[in-house]
Amino acid sequence: MSITLEIGIILTSNENQFTLKKEIGVDKKGEIIYRTLGYYSDLDHALNGYVKYKTRVSEATTLQQVINELQALRNHINNIAGGIK
Repeated sequence: MSITLEIGIILTSNENQFTLKKEIGVDKKGEIIYRTLGYYSDLDHALNGYVKYKTRVSEATTLQQVINELQALRNHINNIAGGIK
């Protein structure tokens, strides 16, 4: 599985885990290079990891901005998941 959560951030999985990755560039062969943001045992933890990452890199300067960003992010995840989460 490989799901694009947003431009430059993907969620992949194999039989053992989910991996959250961020695009950091392109190598000499033209292949995308990713930095791993985290490994997770289930989808719920992986999506929570995505929310935590986005919160940590936020440029919000007020609590209200953080709250608004979190709500928008949860709505975005709901749209990706088709309302499942």
